[in-house]
Amino acid sequence: MSVANFVKLIPRLVLATPFRLFAVYVSLFCVAVAIVFMYVNIAMQGFLAHEAESAVQSDFDFLAARYNEGGQGMLGQAIGERSAASNNGLYLLTDANGRWLAGNLEAVAADLWATQGAAQFAYRKRGSDARQRQAFGIVTRLPNDLHLIVARDIENQEVLKRVLRNAFLLGYALIIAIGAAGAVIVSRRMLRRVDEASSTARAIMQGNLAQRIPVTGRADEFDRLSENLNAMLDRIQDLMVGLKNVSDNIAHDLKTPLHRLRTRAERALQSSSSPEKLSEALGSVIEEADTLIQTFDALLSIARLEAGSRSESFGPLNVCALLNDVAELYEPAAEEQGLSLTTTCASNSIMMAGEKHLIVQAVANLLDNAMKYAIQPAPEGGAKHPAVELGLEDRGDFIDILVSDNGPGIPEADRERVLQRFVRLQPSRSIPGSGLGLSLVAAVARLHEGTVSLEDNEPGLRVRLRLKKNLVAAPQNVADNPLMVTHA
Repeated sequence: MSVANFVKLIPRLVLATPFRLFAVYVSLFCVAVAIVFMYVNIAMQGFLAHEAESAVQSDFDFLAARYNEGGQGMLGQAIGERSAASNNGLYLLTDANGRWLAGNLEAVAADLWATQGAAQFAYRKRGSDARQRQAFGIVTRLPNDLHLIVARDIENQEVLKRVLRNAFLLGYALIIAIGAAGAVIVSRRMLRRVDEASSTARAIMQGNLAQRIPVTGRADEFDRLSENLNAMLDRIQDLMVGLKNVSDNIAHDLKTPLHRLRTRAERALQSSSSPEKLSEALGSVIEEADTLIQTFDALLSIARLEAGSRSESFGPLNVCALLNDVAELYEPAAEEQGLSLTTTCASNSIMMAGEKHLIVQAVANLLDNAMKYAIQPAPEGGAKHPAVELGLEDRGDFIDILVSDNGPGIPEADRERVLQRFVRLQPSRSIPGSGLGLSLVAAVARLHEGTVSLEDNEPGLRVRLRLKKNLVAAPQNVADNPLMVTHA
């Protein structure tokens, strides 16, 4: 990146959330480091001062004892011995005029003698040309106008303090510099990810629904967010494609019945001279209108179900009892068409939470389809007895409702496609229907966190409607025995 581009990027980086977070973090870290440094500095200074004070006080007590024992002479002798033996000990004994009497210090500043007690001062050793150093000691006035200084060199302590202070300031500068660099790097990285997502959003708004947010593969929070957003975009694209297909299918599949409706209405007008023909024509018009109304009702039902909101009317259902009730409704039609309808439950105590009328509608649609195709001639032209079987299996957290027939079946390549709206295979065009039955069943399955799959029944088709139980326990007073009901 060129310098000019980087300069243009600075306002965005400074306003970026990562940069502000880094700034707050670095500020808090600096405050914490400052507190720690202050504590360490105070503790260290206290320790060093205590060491110096203890050493000075010990020397002072010793020299005071010598003075009390032998006066000025013994004091001067003790100072001379200590001055010769100690590297850090500093001593000075002067008369009232400030004239040197004993010790290893040069004459000190006159104002120091005005101080009584502990003091820190600059000094130079006697006979040395080195620069002045720092000392800490006790200044006192003795009888006979004698002045005594007992001290310790603390120059190394002062150097240590300066080194620590400079190291702290340098560390502060490094922390701020590294923090700022890290904030810039992380902000640029995050802004790049945000820009990628924004570019994808703009492309989608312009109509390119196939665009997706890039995933780096690092499995970080941005990747997780991108994957979830991409999954949402996939779903939106599926819905948009489905909406387009539905619109196309509605325009195509409803054109024919509307044309038939208009033709029959014209015939009714032309047959107005004959009441019987007029009544027959109006009856066919009403029948065609009812078919259209049923188609639109099915479309509305599918739309409501695909909204994906769980209904408040979900309640506990005995699935076996529900299947038997639906089969009983279809028993007269089965007898009339000469086919056998069998219901088999793995257990009559299988319970689930669901919306009863939707599950009944889904099972009814499957039974209606199975009965229509079971009575169709066998593909090979042989004789057969049409049969439909309604079954129930327990799959742990799920239940499987099986509807099987021995009709012509559906080729494996077309089984996924027939679950779409208005899709009708060519051999079934002559059979009444709108092509919405399996779509409605699939929508009911999704509402109940389930699936619909089509299988080969050898011969015929087996539809497996899998629904989630939602962990509703079965009543304790229901016997757990297999149940089979056959409707001939």
